[in-house]
Amino acid sequence: MTHVASEPTALSGADRSGATPSASGSASDANVASRSRVWRAVLRAARPRQWTKNALVLVAPATAGVLDDPFALGPVIATFALFCLAASGTYLLNDALDAPADRLHPVKRRRPVARGLVSVRTALTVAGAGLVGAVALSLVLVPAAVTITVGLYVLLTVSYSLGLKRVPYLDALIVAVGFALRAVAGGLAVDVPLSNWFLVVTSCAALFAVTGKRYAELRTLVVGPQDAHRAALTHYTPRACRQMLVATGGVTVGAYTLWALGDTPSRIAVIASIFPLAAALWRYTVVALAGGAGDPVEVLFTDRGLQAAVVTTGTLLALGLYVT
Repeated sequence: MTHVASEPTALSGADRSGATPSASGSASDANVASRSRVWRAVLRAARPRQWTKNALVLVAPATAGVLDDPFALGPVIATFALFCLAASGTYLLNDALDAPADRLHPVKRRRPVARGLVSVRTALTVAGAGLVGAVALSLVLVPAAVTITVGLYVLLTVSYSLGLKRVPYLDALIVAVGFALRAVAGGLAVDVPLSNWFLVVTSCAALFAVTGKRYAELRTLVVGPQDAHRAALTHYTPRACRQMLVATGGVTVGAYTLWALGDTPSRIAVIASIFPLAAALWRYTVVALAGGAGDPVEVLFTDRGLQAAVVTTGTLLALGLYVT
């Protein structure tokens, strides 16, 4: 009897000791899976698709005809990477600060921080690492002029996130300057001169894209009061945005035309690129006026007409500057 009674006890102990590692392993696997989900959500919050904007660093080297120089390629790629890091830091900072307001937006409420997939604390930590890291790495990877540009970009975007986004029209101007700084940094990275026409084209094109975004927000922001999402938006009107779209689009095409005719050799392909560029701006205007330009990058990824116009412009420029 004693022997029979002791066997179940021993077996029970063995079962318990055998179950402990299994339970521990399950908990460990669950923790790893949880951390993996969080970091995947952080990556989504960093918006790698938006890194397309940083391709603006290629514009100045490309139009200067030096993009095929292997010695120029390294600094340009490094500049692109630095702006990707800084921009993602800015997105995470914005999402952390704007989470309550983003939950009122029909699209932004799906962002990871607004949904609670990434905590505000985690978003702020990663944002700080990205912003500080971009400036720190620029000190060793790129010329000093680019470091200054990256630092100015970080200063502007952080100031925007902390309060300047609530100042009407200044908010749009800061976003447009952020676009222009990318283009300027590309030229500084390879030490090519930036013509006045180049600066006008990039600045006006950036303001054109931002105006389209503001107009789309006026058209589509129907969940909750507008000032709950973007305080400055209450000071915008559809009419003012339409006028700004026409003005900045017209100046962009005019300045680009003067550059193509005057600052470059008389190459047929470069001059011909004026027309698809105008078509690209026209197509974006049509999309914006329909309320569909809430995110310029998404428009570029989804609108076939805009894609065709942009690719044609780039192809003609490449032919004119590098082939003929």
